[in-house]
Amino acid sequence: MGTISAYMNVSLAFYYYLVIKHSWDETRLKKIRWALFLFPMAVGFAFAFAGIPFYDSLNLWCNNTASYWPDIGVAIAIGLATIVMTLVCWDVYTKEKASMKWKRRAGGASGDGRQTLSSQVFWQSFFYLMAFYATWSPYLGLQYAWAGGSSFTNYGLILTAATLVPLQGFWNCLVYVRPRHMKKAKEALSRRIQTSKTASRLSWTKRGSKPSNNTDPKRSNELGSSNLQNSNNHHVTNEDEKPEKIKRRSEEEEEKHEEVHDQQVETAVRFTE
Repeated sequence: MGTISAYMNVSLAFYYYLVIKHSWDETRLKKIRWALFLFPMAVGFAFAFAGIPFYDSLNLWCNNTASYWPDIGVAIAIGLATIVMTLVCWDVYTKEKASMKWKRRAGGASGDGRQTLSSQVFWQSFFYLMAFYATWSPYLGLQYAWAGGSSFTNYGLILTAATLVPLQGFWNCLVYVRPRHMKKAKEALSRRIQTSKTASRLSWTKRGSKPSNNTDPKRSNELGSSNLQNSNNHHVTNEDEKPEKIKRRSEEEEEKHEEVHDQQVETAVRFTE
């Protein structure tokens, strides 16, 4: 039944292909849903029934002891999934490239610094295929090693294959939820940096502004003569500087801090991608 599981992933890859490349909606997909389930089961049952004369117990599981051909189906499934996901990535890349070219001709911006759509699709496809490879590559290697009459005592390979084969659904779940969690992480990080940036702007604005000349007499009396003298000294010091010079210095400092924060946002977003 492992062959059925492998081909279910091929059907899932084909589903992505129809939705992304050919823009199929849910109505059209429902019409072929039965085929996406029937195809993996047909292939799996075909290999299962063909191997009935060769079944025997072999360490981990009841195994088809015939040489080489029992696991050709899994190898083909890995190849098909790779080809389909490569076609999906290439289609998105070519369409996005054409769209950016059109925007440049129209005088629009070609990008806003965010992760491109082709990059997002590529990484999602990459992790999907890595989950597929992680599950079936050790199994396939072990099966062909056994068919060649070796690795019967290779504990490391046997343990790896036995551990990873049942985890196909777990890896698929991680790949599925990854974009949502990455999006939430980016939004939270951007909000945090934006808050820091706003606080920095307010801080530098306060440093560059002149203090108020209005002094409450009651408040001054309560603070005492020493505090009033300190306030007057501070007022005289700031009066010596020209308002234009203070404003220019404040703007220069604010621009420097804006550049630093923009670089932080860009680096942080790229790291979370």
